[in-house]
Amino acid sequence: MTSDTRYVFVDGDSILFRATYGDDVKDSTMRERYLDRLSYIRTHTFADELFVAVKGFGNFRQQIDPEYKSQRKELDEETKRRLNMIHAFAVEHGAIQSDGWEADDQVRAWAWEATETGIEWVIAGIDKDLLQIPGTHFNYGGTEKKPLEEDEKWKFITQEEGDFRFACQLLTGDTIDNIKGITRVGPVKAGKALSDKSRKEMMTTIMEMYQAEFKNDWQTKLHNNCNLIYMRRWLDDEFDYKSWLDE
Repeated sequence: MTSDTRYVFVDGDSILFRATYGDDVKDSTMRERYLDRLSYIRTHTFADELFVAVKGFGNFRQQIDPEYKSQRKELDEETKRRLNMIHAFAVEHGAIQSDGWEADDQVRAWAWEATETGIEWVIAGIDKDLLQIPGTHFNYGGTEKKPLEEDEKWKFITQEEGDFRFACQLLTGDTIDNIKGITRVGPVKAGKALSDKSRKEMMTTIMEMYQAEFKNDWQTKLHNNCNLIYMRRWLDDEFDYKSWLDE
């Protein structure tokens, strides 16, 4: 990476899924959709270079919790074929397989490396989990019939907002990924419990709620959930919840 280049780091998995929509969609159409979405991102973010991350082999989160994402329905054979085809096409056209972790971890790692070297960057994705990463985000979602407004496409996340979003998710969990949080605590209750608090105060509140919910297993559950939800900056990066208590 060089400082005079504008980089956009793309979570490409959602693009692959979007490309396969439709009952009778042709392979050629899926390939066109993929390339068109990348062109859209490049144009609207004024990117000099795109780095695209897609699913790879293995995922450390399943070693932390074998039940991670286990509730998701099995894909039918045709959907699997389509996804395998468009995934291979993406890799042939420069996308990076995120082996050992997920595409959004790879995006976080690129952004971290760029930040450390003073390079300008944008993250492009539609996954709300990406918004725990401080920096400039571009939402490439929307459709021709329902395009996003400009203020919906762009968001700047401060360090404090990223920390707050991460902390809230520790309370809510994630039903899509089968991460159990605190019973009957959704985004509104989590936000009220953690608003206007420092990192130390937020983590103290989280620890108290985990103790009440998970009893003797609360420390293991909190450690595991932190590292299921946290996006890594490098492959063996981990989040220690006690680090927030030292501030």
